[in-house]
Order: sequence, then structure tokens, then C-alpha cells
Amino acid sequence: MVRRHELTDQAWAQVAPLLPAQAGRPGGQWADHRRVINGIFGMVVTAGQRHESTQLGSLLDAIGVRRPGERGRPRKRPAHLTADRGYSYPTCRRLLRRRGIAHTIPERSDQQAARLRRGARGGRPPVVDAVRYQQRNVVERAIARLKQHRAIATRYDKLAVSYHAWLVLAALLMWLPTEPSDSP
Repeated sequence: MVRRHELTDQAWAQVAPLLPAQAGRPGGQWADHRRVINGIFGMVVTAGQRHESTQLGSLLDAIGVRRPGERGRPRKRPAHLTADRGYSYPTCRRLLRRRGIAHTIPERSDQQAARLRRGARGGRPPVVDAVRYQQRNVVERAIARLKQHRAIATRYDKLAVSYHAWLVLAALLMWLPTEPSDSP
């Protein structure tokens, strides 16, 4: 069964010959072209005035990780989620706990102050794995590269559908090599 935002086997058979050869080290950043393309199509766009954390549930619904050997349904639950302070809300943490997803989200300073103000009733601070949180820079650098496109950085488009189309196009342009290679 193919979910929304995921290429079917038939569509993949048409797209695969057009892609560059699998080069580089195995298991590297772009190890599996199909996974990268499915990830690009799995982006969720919010209205300009909405906070991104309100869409965490729909973002988690949009992703799927294929199981080894291409058998069975894709996994809907990532092994771990790392997010920035923008997702440090009780609703986000509750959603992740309810789905059984381990997460690394640092606490915002206002939340730290509120917890300390409550004293013993403030609860334990969330555990943040500093090494895992530093790996978030790959995503931040990818977003910065996407924002090199003026239409992405300023969001000229009125409709979310148009903006999403530009995001997908910019992500594909960023992913494809800049110069065509002679290899088959």
C-alpha cells in the first residue's frame, strides 16, 4: 500500500533511470535515492501565521521509513526525533510520548524559569542528549540552502500549494548534481 507523498513502484521505475548513479560511500547522506525523494514529498507547509509545532502530528503522519528488504508497511514511528526549542511545548512532548517516540528537545528559557519557580512541584527537566542534538545541524544547513532561493526565503506565494511546489522543486535542485555526469 502506498501512502500519500510516496512514489509507487511503477512511478519509481520511470524515475529511477533519470537519476544520477549511486556514488559515494554506502550509507552516506544520499544513500538511497527513493528515500530522499519520498522525504522531499513528505514536507508539510503551514499557513504563514501558524506556528510549525501545531503540525507535528501531520508531519509524523506524512513520513514513513521502508523496512529492510522492501517488505511490509513502512514504519510510521521513527526511532528518535530531534527538534529545536520551537517544539518545546507540552502538547508536542505529550504527542511524542503517546506515540512512543523518544525525543531530544531542549527546554526553552521561559519553561525553565516556570519549572524552577514552582520548586519541587515543577517536575524534572527533560533529558537532552547534547551529542544527538548537535547532529541537528544537517537539517539546519539543508534549510539554509533551501532559503538561498528567494521565493522560499520570503514566501511570495499566497497559496500553500504553490509554496509547497517551490519547496519540492528547490529540494530536488539541491539534491541533484549541478553538472551532468557521463556515467550511465
